[in-house]
Amino acid sequence: FVKYPAMREGESGRYAGWDGKLGYLVCMLRGERVSGYYRDPYLLAIHRLSDVGDAVGDPWFTGYEDNPRWLELKQSGTGLRSVDGGIALRAPKADSAKDIFSKICNAHGVTADMLLPVQQAEIEGVLVDKQDRVVLGAEFLKKLIKEGL
Repeated sequence: FVKYPAMREGESGRYAGWDGKLGYLVCMLRGERVSGYYRDPYLLAIHRLSDVGDAVGDPWFTGYEDNPRWLELKQSGTGLRSVDGGIALRAPKADSAKDIFSKICNAHGVTADMLLPVQQAEIEGVLVDKQDRVVLGAEFLKKLIKEGL
């Protein structure tokens, strides 16, 4: 959170994590509770670093911290979200875009369960990123946009 200013923009300075834990599934709160609109700090940082502008929806979310939050490409509906093991992906809606998406996924080592894995190491029983997931997500997002998704 220190490296990326976008991850610290919450008005309250409070974060809510899935299952009460701060990890890779986090909500950046505007107030004291998960109510109203909030940001996902990872998705916001990925969006800002990618510099793809309005090719994706502005990542504001509502609902509880266990609701999946997707950074969605406007043209294709392709989605990205932060999960414990890396960046989960959602395929585009149109069949015509699925081949392009598959080629990009294959070139970046996306797993069969639609995960762009982040290299991790176990430290005191907890898996932590060895690779910058924000950079990885931003580069992948830029590639999707460049290829017309």
